[in-house]
Formats: sequence, structure tokens, C-alpha cells
Amino acid sequence: MFTSWNIADSLLTSATDGHQFWEPKLLSQELKRRGKAVRLLGHKSIAAANFPDAESVPLFPLYFTEPNSRDPTWGYLENFIVQNRGFEEALVTFPASLLRDAIMLFPNVTERQLLGIFRWIGLLEVRNLPGIAIVLSALQNWGTTNPSIEVYRKLWSECPPETKERLRLCARTEITAQKFEETLGTRPHVLPSVLAPTAHEVAAARECAASASDPVSVVFVGGARRERGAL
Repeated sequence: MFTSWNIADSLLTSATDGHQFWEPKLLSQELKRRGKAVRLLGHKSIAAANFPDAESVPLFPLYFTEPNSRDPTWGYLENFIVQNRGFEEALVTFPASLLRDAIMLFPNVTERQLLGIFRWIGLLEVRNLPGIAIVLSALQNWGTTNPSIEVYRKLWSECPPETKERLRLCARTEITAQKFEETLGTRPHVLPSVLAPTAHEVAAARECAASASDPVSVVFVGGARRERGAL
């Protein structure tokens, strides 16, 4: 039984909009209600006042998308190396004593954090191993010309077996899980966002709709906006 949760995400800043804010906020509220200790390991600018139900830890010096090199030849490689190295170095500074009997959740991970996480796991002593869940972010482009596809494939194929045994890969939707299964050869566990409706809520909505006697009204509330959770 895990007694605490460590939620690590360099998207966590002082900003109060988007899924990267609302998801850990709601999750920490529920976990506190269940008697669990929660630590939010965020960017150095994380604001503790925004998360009263958790301990905020300013861990990551680099934001999720930093650096943002636009060099046409070396930009992708530069961003990949610098972000992964910075992510690993930040995780190493987190006290190992706070990992025991804990879940380590990485809710937003791309190839620019994944290698750093793998290397950090490899440095941990067995007695300090937490439960580790890595949520892979969906790619905007799953085409063969996207260099991320081959990088993900290489990262997973060369990940040491003992490291793979220590973690669980996750995805937010069945479609994303299927795409990563085609890329990695292993299917991530589908871990829906806490912002999505639960199975109970979906069933209740269907029951309500089926028994409605009045005409059904369909409302379009507008396109994607940052305050609604869109990046």
C-alpha cells in the first residue's frame, strides 16, 4: 500500500490554467481526502498557494519545452539532450527517503524527458524504488517523417530490462495506447485524465438521456482555449 504520491511535471508553474494545472490540483484534493500525502514536483516557478492540498517542490530548472532551439539542423537533437539531462539531474536531487512506499507519477512525458527518467531509475537502490507510472503524451503527428517515432522506438528497445520492470508505461486514451504499441511493441496502460468523465458519470448521462421526454439540445461552447485545458 502506497502512503504518498510524488507527481513530477515540469509543466507545473505559477500558471493557473490548462490541464497541467487542473489535473494535479484535483488529484491532490482527492488524495488528501483519502489520507495520502502528496508532493508536486514542478518547475522552479511553481506557486505553493495554488495547491493547498499538496506540498509544492520547485524541482525542475528547465520548463517542459526548454530549450527551444530552432536550429534547422541540430535543434531537435539539442532540445532532446539538454532537456533529458536537466530532467535527470533534477530528479537525482530529490531525497531518496521520500520515494519509499510512494507512487511516482509523471503525468506528461515526451521523448525529451523519457531518457532522463530511465537513467534516474537506473540509479535508484532497490530499497528506495517507488511505484513508477509514466504517462506518454500523444504525438500531434504519427507519420513516419516525425523523428520522434524512431527516437521513442530506440529509447524503449535500448532501455535495460531491469528498468522496464520498475515502471509502468501509460497513455490517456485507447487510440494513443494503440499508436504507442505499434511504435514500442508494448501496450501502455490506459490511464484516463481525472478531468475526463468517469465511467459512472458516463453511465448516468446515458441513462438520463435515454429517459428524457423533451427534445435533446446540443450546445457547442466554442473552440479550444488555454483556460479550458488546451495547450
